[in-house]
Amino acid sequence: MDFDLSEEQQLLKASVRSFLENEIGPQVNEYERKGPLTRSETIAFIKQLMPFGFYNGRLDADCGGSSLDAKTYGVINEELSRIWAGLCGTIWIAGGLPTGLDEAEEREAKAKLRAGESIGCGGISEPDHGSDSSFIATSARLDGDEWAVNGTKTWISCGPIADHMNLMVTVNPGSGREGVRSIYLRKEESPWEVVRHNALLGVRAWPNGELRFDDVRVPRKNLRDPRAQRAPGTGGKCGTSSNREPSLRSWRSG
Repeated sequence: MDFDLSEEQQLLKASVRSFLENEIGPQVNEYERKGPLTRSETIAFIKQLMPFGFYNGRLDADCGGSSLDAKTYGVINEELSRIWAGLCGTIWIAGGLPTGLDEAEEREAKAKLRAGESIGCGGISEPDHGSDSSFIATSARLDGDEWAVNGTKTWISCGPIADHMNLMVTVNPGSGREGVRSIYLRKEESPWEVVRHNALLGVRAWPNGELRFDDVRVPRKNLRDPRAQRAPGTGGKCGTSSNREPSLRSWRSG
């Protein structure tokens, strides 16, 4: 891979750095002392940074993005991580397009992404087994036209402020990975409980929490089998991290 920046990328990097140093940097210590960002605070920062390609820049025009390549997206995230790593992680998690939506839901989701008014997250990790999909205990039980979801997730980035999430559950407790499914939840129709906010060392403003699902009702159509969308050779993984690597590495180097 060619790591040299084009003239356009160099100009973008300089522009982003100047904005972040002058507009975002002076606020960092205040917010870090206060603790996790609220939803309204996160949305405000998202709208400030969207013109530079943050949040939805890696997505296509239907989502308000510009289909940024991995290198360009890594460059801007490296600059934000240098100024405020917690905000970088928050916005990156928040800006994903949910999967498994029907046509009407997808239109609504894309409209909210274009407006910078959608915060998403993913729920895998659990208190007893971390993110090992072989031992997922959060369950989904079919009850008529709905799934009843029960369990606890922890260390969920953006979970306390999210509007929607893709939640990993088991439909057959004790069956290991074979029973694992992904179910899409919208908080307005399937509300979960925020048990606590987790304090993260060095990134105190990054929202992260423990979530409880107590007989949460979810439409039957919202469940999908992640194995149906699994790339060949990925075994029993819930997903692959290849599309996340540029951002993760930029946080480390930032």
